[in-house]
Amino acid sequence: MDICVKIHITFRKLSSLTDGKVCLIREDTHEINIRDAYEDDIQDIIYLRRQLDDFHAEMRPDVFISSNLYDEEDIKSYLETKKSRVIIIENPTNEIIGYAVLNTERVEKILFLIIELLFM
Repeated sequence: MDICVKIHITFRKLSSLTDGKVCLIREDTHEINIRDAYEDDIQDIIYLRRQLDDFHAEMRPDVFISSNLYDEEDIKSYLETKKSRVIIIENPTNEIIGYAVLNTERVEKILFLIIELLFM
């Protein structure tokens, strides 16, 4: 079963005034699409992951190194296995702006859902 969802997100920036009232400074509404990933998305997923790895390495070089965590074969295996699902988040112009890898695992007869989410 394929997933395809449109979501409207509204961000509101509020400010407290001296008299205790709240003032709306800015309101932005964004639309995002959430769908299943396909093989055509692999390079975008690798690119987003590389951005995250580079960010971590830049911010905490004592803990992280810049690396290629995923390669094309890794992503293909996520797309092909039944225990994994890759979800894509894209803006209204179909630019991929995030992804999530969903893995299900059975541990002691209890079903767990492990989610790795990257949203840039």
